Amino acid sequence: MPARILAVKYNEKRDPATSVRDAGKRVGTQSLKSLYCHTTGLALSAMKNVYKLLLVLAILAPLISPVSRSVYAQPFTDPTNDLFDKNGNPIQAESYLDIVSIDVKRSDENYIITLVVNGELPEKVDPSIWIEWEMVLDADNNPSTGWNWPVGFNDLGVDYLIRTGILDSTYYPGIWRTQPKFEQVASPYLDIKNNTVTLTVVPSDKFHLPSAMNWMATVEKYGKRGQPPNPPLLAADKAPNQGHFSTTLESIATVASTTATTLATSYTSQVTTTATQVVTVTATVTTTKIETTPAPDYAVMSLPLLIAAIAVIAVLAVLVLRKRK
Repeated sequence: MPARILAVKYNEKRDPATSVRDAGKRVGTQSLKSLYCHTTGLALSAMKNVYKLLLVLAILAPLISPVSRSVYAQPFTDPTNDLFDKNGNPIQAESYLDIVSIDVKRSDENYIITLVVNGELPEKVDPSIWIEWEMVLDADNNPSTGWNWPVGFNDLGVDYLIRTGILDSTYYPGIWRTQPKFEQVASPYLDIKNNTVTLTVVPSDKFHLPSAMNWMATVEKYGKRGQPPNPPLLAADKAPNQGHFSTTLESIATVASTTATTLATSYTSQVTTTATQVVTVTATVTTTKIETTPAPDYAVMSLPLLIAAIAVIAVLAVLVLRKRK
């Protein structure tokens, strides 16, 4: 029993000479007890309301959190069977030219570009053919600078191409600057698996993605080995079909870890391009297998846990107050 109740019973058994003096003490004790019970009742009522509110928040927290939707965002998609010729007219061609989706994610300081097409990429193409799968960037967000090609690049002025191309049976990854002259400035890591092209961009003093960029994806198939001047465009696809994507680096979702298995081979080859000159490249082709794991969204995970913890504390407080009452 609480010590206060024991004291009252003890006082009632004391010498009668002290009963008058102690009676006032007992009356004061009973008044304090009534006030305590009234205050405790109000506290219990308030705690019950807080508990109900916290319980509702704990249930709704995973649904109302905005962070989870941004981290696990879906890639940009493109309709299938929408290939076109040099004039923009619909055409039928190989399925690996047909863009299905394009996605950009970040791993540490690197950026992973994933382009998915509608068919398995070729191991070899006809000797007369040059094909390129690419992400094109308007780095300064100015359509009057860079390359303008309304049929393929819509409303962009393209300053950089992040791409890989195939000639014969060899893929050539590269990051190319269009102005003041068309030249390769860096090389991304390349991985090709079934119908997916993955280009991993490692920032350097020669190239890094701008903080805000307008961009799109294109696939282009050329004849005459892509040799200038004016190689014939045989078929192409683009995403989006109109306009462009606008992205800031801060909005790009992050993957937690990247496991890379790298196989590098050196080559020296004359690469024919769609530019106005033939470019001789000596470089290292690096094929990298990228395996990514989604990052734990601690912001989303911590909110329900915090609310649940507060709710548990509230329940315990209610139980303690009830017992003391």
